[in-house]
This record gives sequence, structure tokens and C-alpha cells, in this order.
Amino acid sequence: MHRLSPSFVRVTFTGPDLEPFADAGLDQRIKMALPDPGRDGSEVVPLDRGWAGIYELADEVRPRVRTCTVRCVRQDVARDGRRPRPAR
Repeated sequence: MHRLSPSFVRVTFTGPDLEPFADAGLDQRIKMALPDPGRDGSEVVPLDRGWAGIYELADEVRPRVRTCTVRCVRQDVARDGRRPRPAR
């Protein structure tokens, strides 16, 4: 995480689960459900209920939903995020 301003951060995600994530061009967004401080996120809705399921949760356990813009998809970063992939 890199704080760009008091209310703006850049976050880099890595890992094998992101392998199918593709660069679909400009204006690409993702939704993130973030639990409130002190919550462990166990109230997450099963994926088969989709985003509508989050809004069905009680106010006191509903995570905050944020829309984030994908700045870039960096295929040069290894799955573990620590070393560059070898050139081919």
C-alpha cells in the first residue's frame, strides 16, 4: 500500500488467484467489501448471492463497499509479488 494523499491510497494485489485477471483496457473497476475496524470479515456473503447479498446484511455487520479503479495489470510481477518474472 502506498498513501498518495490523506484520503487516497494505491494498493497492489498479487497472487495466483489473480492469474485470470486481464487488462480489459481503460476504465476498468473492481468492487471491494471491507469490514469495519474490529470485525474479521466473517460476514462475507457467499459468491452465489452476488453483490445484492451484501446489501441484505444487517447494518451492524454489512461491510463497506468501495469501487476501485484498476490502474494497471502488471504481468511482469511474479505471483508472490517479490521478484520479476524471467524474460522469455
